[in-house]
Amino acid sequence: NGFRGQVIVTWTCPTAYNLSTTSVTAPICANSSANVAVTSSAPGLPIGTYTVTYNLSGGNIATGNTATMTVATAGSGSFITSALPNSGSTTITITNLASGGSSPNYCNSTINLNNTANITVTAIPAITGTMSGFTIGTGTVTLGAMASAGTISWFATSLDGTALVTGTSFTTPTITATTTYYVETNNGSCTSSSRTAVVATVITPQEINILGNATSIIDGDTTPSNTDWTNFGSMETSTGIITKTYTIQNTGNVN
Repeated sequence: NGFRGQVIVTWTCPTAYNLSTTSVTAPICANSSANVAVTSSAPGLPIGTYTVTYNLSGGNIATGNTATMTVATAGSGSFITSALPNSGSTTITITNLASGGSSPNYCNSTINLNNTANITVTAIPAITGTMSGFTIGTGTVTLGAMASAGTISWFATSLDGTALVTGTSFTTPTITATTTYYVETNNGSCTSSSRTAVVATVITPQEINILGNATSIIDGDTTPSNTDWTNFGSMETSTGIITKTYTIQNTGNVN
């Protein structure tokens, strides 16, 4: 047909892909993914995009998981695992590296050496209990909290901000109104999912008024008076009884 033709492209896969090291350098928190780094010689891991097949064993178990790895510099690359929900030690084993297209038109190698690494998965800590407190009138309040693990930090806000103090207890500054504080716990790089509110309550003091002979007895009065019936005078104990009636009034705003 002249202008029509057929071009046949053939290629030869490089020397079998291979690994020199597989490593995970930092612990991760539960429900997070691990960054797995691999190295090899330049011919053993050429520049390109790879499909990594791997298994998980130990705290987290999976078979035949896959991830995409881009090698920008021959001989080194990294990829991200699936999320690991369970705490403890998990072993990742790389079983295959493939690149160049889709099966069967691709290059792939079974990996048997230098293909494992341990992943430390830390449980996300939680606040397990709190203790609120109160003061009658203006004052300070001591609050408490307990955690499953880690260091407890106290905050003035539910989000962001700098910790006021760390520890299982916190004494507030002097407060004049009910105030909410917040706690979280940090175990290494893992932080409890959300801050927990702990309330410091300020109770308004309630006033009472005591009347004697319909006259208020002043707070702190130590001088007996006939006017407010605080002066009982004298009598013969064998001949009589002195009786006086007092009235207690609630002058506050709480019944």
